Amino acid sequence: ERLALSAKKKIIMFCGTLLDVNPRKGFGMLVASLDKLACAMPLDEAEVMVVGSSGPLAGNVRLPVRYLGRLHDDAAMALAYAASDVLVAPSQEDNLPNTVMEGMACGTPCVGFAVGGMPDMIEHKINGYLAEPADAGSLAAGIRFVLADESRRRSLAEAARKKVEREYDLATVAKRYQSLYEDVLGRAGRGERQGEMR
Repeated sequence: ERLALSAKKKIIMFCGTLLDVNPRKGFGMLVASLDKLACAMPLDEAEVMVVGSSGPLAGNVRLPVRYLGRLHDDAAMALAYAASDVLVAPSQEDNLPNTVMEGMACGTPCVGFAVGGMPDMIEHKINGYLAEPADAGSLAAGIRFVLADESRRRSLAEAARKKVEREYDLATVAKRYQSLYEDVLGRAGRGERQGEMR
């Protein structure tokens, strides 16, 4: 209600500036997948919510699109993630995208291509969906997988939140960095001692 979104429609979220023509970000794949999705479901069942741009999506998108523009604080972003039924991250190359991490932290299942760091976060059909790289049909199938069954979507959402709590909590990440640094320092120390013995 606060975002003026329909409670009766499935909300498909996309984050990013649409003016960026960098093909690595996958905007063309997003548009193609939404077109395929529109062929597979009634047009009044879903709405695309775009955060980061005031519009318009380049290309033919038959689903209704709502542009929220840039959101400037964490509370507004969390509200947008939580209002979404699925977050689509169509990047062709990416390391560990913040949008996917943030979406999962808010209990939003994510759909993205199985590239870069996406498989480190998205567990296929457990907390989201990993589409075949550079395949708009597979991306559309992933969106349908999440949206087609509300019970399954809720299970994916719960698993997404738990994954972030378990693996990406700040204390957990800090301990991993500490362990890595200690391991590197330990190896460096062992190397120096071996050099002295020679």
